[in-house]
Amino acid sequence: GVKFIQIEILPEEIGHSVPVEVGLVGHAKAIVSQLLSQLETEPFSVASNSEWLKSLKETQKASMDLFSQLVSDRSAPLNYYCPLSIVNNNTPKGTIIVNEGSDTMDIGRTVLMNYEPKTRLDAGTWGTMGVGMGQAIAAALVNPNPGCVFVAGDSAFGFSGMEFEVVCRYQLPVIVVILNNNGIAPLNPDDFMDLSGTEERLTYPAKSLTPSCRYEGFATAMGATGVYVDNADDLEMAFKKAVSTVPFKPTIINCMISTTTSRGKSAAPPFAK
Repeated sequence: GVKFIQIEILPEEIGHSVPVEVGLVGHAKAIVSQLLSQLETEPFSVASNSEWLKSLKETQKASMDLFSQLVSDRSAPLNYYCPLSIVNNNTPKGTIIVNEGSDTMDIGRTVLMNYEPKTRLDAGTWGTMGVGMGQAIAAALVNPNPGCVFVAGDSAFGFSGMEFEVVCRYQLPVIVVILNNNGIAPLNPDDFMDLSGTEERLTYPAKSLTPSCRYEGFATAMGATGVYVDNADDLEMAFKKAVSTVPFKPTIINCMISTTTSRGKSAAPPFAK
């Protein structure tokens, strides 16, 4: 029952992604101004006791109840929501947040808060991976005090993680938090460890990365701070310590989370390691 009204400056893009009820071609600012002017002459309102608003409020409450439950669940292995909330609650105001990944970015948009314009960078409407480290470097250069917190999934970090060398070389104020779930849709880590030799390892899906990969070693190899954590208390301690120095220092916090958790879902067996 969802209906879309699309504002687009390029007429050929109308209805390109999904069918639309109304297509409005033009500059977004100009069209929104026209819509607001029309609403002044023909006001639109919905009764506070309407079934539509009632259903929205019920859905909102159910979502918030689930959100609160997942955020407060500090049990190991971690879900996405708890570590993201730890980062959110302890990130100083004025920090630019860069967020990259699949679930890490999607869920991060609902947990990592921004309080000023131009203080968040991610892939936008695209599923691009590999842009995050470049964005973090740029953010640190334009916002050197306190700097940038870059929250990435392990797959996302893999696309451009070596650029952390640039961060270290120029001593840029970047703190990287990797939410490490062994890749995209990983299999049982024990199955991987039982595989021996190239031929057997090639049967393991390419998008299922090395289990418990120690990405923090990128930092320590270049003289920066690298920390491995696998529970909420250690993550909170490591992140608080990282943000206590202003401007920030080059840091990677490699946080293991469940391999079975996802959006709106708690960590669960059998592969939660």
